[in-house]
Amino acid sequence: MLVPIANRILDWSKQTFRSFRHPNYRVYWFGQLISMTGTWMQTIALMWISYSLTDSTFVLGLVGFASHMPVLLFSLFAGALSDYFERRKILLITQTAEMFLAIALIYLIYTQSLNVTLLIVISTMQGIVNAFDLPARQALVANLVPKEDVSNAISLSAVTFNSTRFIGPAIGAVLMQQFGEISCFVFNAISFLAAIIAVASLKIKSEQPNEIIAQPSIKDGLKLALGTPAIRNILILTAFTSFFAFQISLLLPVFVDEIFHKDGSLLGLLHALVGIGSLVGAIILANRDGSVGAGTGIQKAIGICAFFGAIILFAWAFTSSYIWAGCLQVLLGFCFSIQLNGSSSCVQMLAPDKYRGRISSAYTITLVGMVPLGNLSVGYIADVFGIRIALAVCAFACLGAAVYYMLFNKQTHLHSR
Repeated sequence: MLVPIANRILDWSKQTFRSFRHPNYRVYWFGQLISMTGTWMQTIALMWISYSLTDSTFVLGLVGFASHMPVLLFSLFAGALSDYFERRKILLITQTAEMFLAIALIYLIYTQSLNVTLLIVISTMQGIVNAFDLPARQALVANLVPKEDVSNAISLSAVTFNSTRFIGPAIGAVLMQQFGEISCFVFNAISFLAAIIAVASLKIKSEQPNEIIAQPSIKDGLKLALGTPAIRNILILTAFTSFFAFQISLLLPVFVDEIFHKDGSLLGLLHALVGIGSLVGAIILANRDGSVGAGTGIQKAIGICAFFGAIILFAWAFTSSYIWAGCLQVLLGFCFSIQLNGSSSCVQMLAPDKYRGRISSAYTITLVGMVPLGNLSVGYIADVFGIRIALAVCAFACLGAAVYYMLFNKQTHLHSR
């Protein structure tokens, strides 16, 4: 009886983690696992420090604005660069730059020189680096595996992101309690070495197609993205999610402090719980095959999960129990993991390789670039009307976007181009 069960588990593992058969992807994945753990540790520590300096949700939103606005401004240009230059070299530069920025934060915290102005400056510099890092990172994944494994590789990259989303904050919460916030920044700086070594060791024959001999046109990339209904609808839905739903992260420190009357440890735990739900969703996506039927099904799942994610967000707005909030975080993580990771897979599968960097940058703008505008808007609403009203507004906006997607999106057969 145990043998059939063991065989089924083995078959499931082979299907879910099939991209690990490829050495390039395997090395890249483990390097990102270590690096992203450090990144999430720093994110939690930075959010807590930002709020502790002023006790203002507007300043918290301003720091978020500074770190994400460069993505909105520079991502299209960065996407064109990733279609023209070697993506591996771009990542080596960006990862090294992020390591030095983490070291700068360590110095400022250690010397007690960090203030709001310096925090905004460094956050802006990190945003500029991320604007060039994200399109190259997303486009590079498709160069590490054969076309039939692209969707699986993207889903496994989401597993990295979401597993570290609860591993990082959990470790960070312990370190902050025992050694202070600076310990998270030290770990993050060291963790970038893993990513740099992994990217440097990749052996890729050719990333860009041979026909690319002239500088890629940003206009052509945008025209293709907006002219393809399936991609356009995903971009619209993702933009609403980024602008409104992501603001739960902005408001979490305020809920922890003013509603639940807890410290940074609970903040880390709540981030860890959303990561658990996200990880489950990412693994489910990774297990599906790359067939046309699976592609059509995931487009339906994107709309359904966006709808229920908005409902959960509304319930979050009026909770007064951190235990109930923790349960909602798991459900929220699951829904948005299916929606966003499914969206990323669809976009990558629909994009021709020679346009992949530019279309990835358009997706990056909707996923990350809309966050700063939401930070300022929702931060202001929270300051004027309170955090519960602000989160309820976000929930209704996301609900409207989900309904629009389900009504107007036409199911498109997915295939690697």
